[in-house]
Amino acid sequence: MTIKEYLSQALLLDHMIQGKILLSEDLNRQAMQCGIGTSPGSTGIYAHLSALEAEINADIDRLVALKQKLYALIEGIPDLRERTLLELRYLSSENGKRLTWAQIAQILCYDERWVMRLHLR
Repeated sequence: MTIKEYLSQALLLDHMIQGKILLSEDLNRQAMQCGIGTSPGSTGIYAHLSALEAEINADIDRLVALKQKLYALIEGIPDLRERTLLELRYLSSENGKRLTWAQIAQILCYDERWVMRLHLR
């Protein structure tokens, strides 16, 4: 696994969690629309939803632990610019999406090409 792949794990795990949350919300909505909550066989559906929510919570715990580990790794980088760039690129997100190079450049008050070159170091 490359360093970039290692650092990208948090974002991928976050996307996976968001997908499971959407699935849970969709299943819940469908169960309510069908009136499943009052029928005798409905406990199986809600047991499945409960298991999915427990899985989501476990994934969130993993994400928090992974971000703490990545943050500690990035904190070991002596150059403040490089450290800030990596934090913005791999640990920060806006609406569940990784910040773009343009957004990072704007935050750091650098040219986008310079930010990309700094990232390659």
